[in-house]
Amino acid sequence: MIDIKKLEEYINENYAESDDSNETDADHRKLPSRNPLADFARKISGHGGMHGGMNPFSGMSPLKHPDFKILEKRMKTKKEDFISRLIYYINLKKMTPPQVYNAAGITPDCFSKILSGKTKHPTKEKIIAMAIALKLKYKEAEDLLSSAGYCFSLSKEDVIFEFCFENGPCTIDEVNEVLVYFNLEPIGGRA
Repeated sequence: MIDIKKLEEYINENYAESDDSNETDADHRKLPSRNPLADFARKISGHGGMHGGMNPFSGMSPLKHPDFKILEKRMKTKKEDFISRLIYYINLKKMTPPQVYNAAGITPDCFSKILSGKTKHPTKEKIIAMAIALKLKYKEAEDLLSSAGYCFSLSKEDVIFEFCFENGPCTIDEVNEVLVYFNLEPIGGRA
């Protein structure tokens, strides 16, 4: 069972409504980012840095910035493709494909198309549903998402998903119940 009170506190700490009229640049600096490209852009633009908003590399090409080499190396590192990562986690968790697609609320046909590569790009919601079904921890879910080209954002849905992965394991039905509680769309084919 997901503790709604703890989840509401977590959302308040990690999610800010996107109301442009009340939002200041300082509000953006408070929000954590797990995206290395966004972190790099924030660093070279002078936002959120340790220099009080001043850019110590002003006028420097971003390509010559000291952190660019680190970012470049991370971007060039070949990640395993999504199907390989999904199979890896299925084997790691000692689950069968039917256990995964049933727990994720995905049809056998859809799951088969994902595993066979006929579905070139599964949706982020389907991947999250499979990660929940596999009872992945946050870092594992983040890894599975990134192998498909997705990442957790600062949306309310993603903050809820992060909470569930960090405080789980949860079932897809528990996660959907929480999403509906916050007037969001359920995932995994169940309502």
